[in-house]
Amino acid sequence: MKTENNYEHPVEAGEYLFDTAVGDAMNPTLKKKRDVIVLKKPTQAPKKADVILYRSRDGRRLLRRIVAVAPDGTYTVRGDHQTFSEYGVTEGQIVGVLVGFVRKGVFYHRTDSPSLTLYGHARIATHPIRSLWILAGETLSLAEQKIKRKIGGNKEHES
Repeated sequence: MKTENNYEHPVEAGEYLFDTAVGDAMNPTLKKKRDVIVLKKPTQAPKKADVILYRSRDGRRLLRRIVAVAPDGTYTVRGDHQTFSEYGVTEGQIVGVLVGFVRKGVFYHRTDSPSLTLYGHARIATHPIRSLWILAGETLSLAEQKIKRKIGGNKEHES
């Protein structure tokens, strides 16, 4: 059974895997519950900026972008909408490499689109700025919630 933020049962068709995007880790590149991801079983070592589906050490399947390749051949990965990286992913954990996605009936093939390849490198390069933006947004959201609770709590006591 597929659970949120987990690609447990992708549909296999020969060397390809298909699944609906779940979770927010790859937002805005992939839209949750809307885009269909198309992955190919790896035939060569993935490289920096590739998006991979891998099995984590706790058994979950996660979709992440490769942001670095270590000298020992392991990968550092991160979702496009995440502020943290995951380290030490091995080739043996990789289930598939993203070759494209379907959005609103249109197939976007990564290797046919230099702009998608450039976009992947841009997501990596702009990570420090985007992380600050994401954290600032989360901080403002928490502050807004506290203010609303405080205002709401005061109204109850005024009655």
